[in-house]
Amino acid sequence: MKYLMIDTDIGNDCDDAAAAALACMYEGAGLCKLLCFTVNTSDRYAPNCLDAIADTYGRRVKIGVYRGDGFPENPASYCKKVAERFGTAAPRERPEAVALMRRELSSCPDKSVKIVCIGQLNNFCALLRSQADENGTDGISLVREKVCEVVIMGGMFGADSVEFFGQAYTAEYNIATDVPDSILALELCPVDVTFSDFLLGKDVLTLGTLVRRSDEDPVGYAYELFCGGARPSWDVLTVMYAVCGEGELFCRTARGTVTVLSDGRTKFTASEEGRHCILRAASGNDALQAAIERAFETLRPSAQMSCTGEQSLSERPLR
Repeated sequence: MKYLMIDTDIGNDCDDAAAAALACMYEGAGLCKLLCFTVNTSDRYAPNCLDAIADTYGRRVKIGVYRGDGFPENPASYCKKVAERFGTAAPRERPEAVALMRRELSSCPDKSVKIVCIGQLNNFCALLRSQADENGTDGISLVREKVCEVVIMGGMFGADSVEFFGQAYTAEYNIATDVPDSILALELCPVDVTFSDFLLGKDVLTLGTLVRRSDEDPVGYAYELFCGGARPSWDVLTVMYAVCGEGELFCRTARGTVTVLSDGRTKFTASEEGRHCILRAASGNDALQAAIERAFETLRPSAQMSCTGEQSLSERPLR
């Protein structure tokens, strides 16, 4: 059984919402155990937005929140509107993100967990820096013991500059907006890391059709609010790889080491001793696009919507 822990900056882009839904669908299909979502921004509506997505996609997931400084709520975030339409925007008491991550990791078998980071690395870095608990296990030791792989949507490899929507980019957003934590997290991480970079998802445009059912699907509503149609699939592909692994859709480069520069640019140096790999498409972008669209058509729970009149999953106690 694959155990998944997803750290997200949901609200900053709509592909986070789709990635969260995909993780819920994979758990519903028995392909993984979704331990928790953790939010790495201060968006107070992000947890309720994740509740709405999990509820609609038939799951109940623990959610941890970031309580630090430096990651303010994005005024363009769709989280409040999604939460209001598909649940409630009223605040609820939530566990602190790192505390929840530590608790969930401690309960899992050794080398069984994949930590999936689809936002900045502040929560993951804080996990690694966390002090020893009553069992004497610090963050680095806990990750070394329980985690088999960290999958990061971040970085840009193979191009010095990329044109995207009329603008030239030299660094990827998640890394560039939190360089200090990115540098330190990679220095401290004691397990293998796979990078799903900017180039992998940039041209895989998907899920525009979800907008047509935005009245009944929080992911479709997020896409409607954010871009009005299809969007690159960065975070969705990251979750897909974390569950499906290498094979028909994905392959990885040889091992090496990723270095984060002071301006947020990333450099990969191949070496047999390295712990890092870069994710690549094994069969091209069309195959990735088709796999995402197919997953949302075939795995989506058709009869588990909150409109059934039963008690909302987000209102039920966790087992």
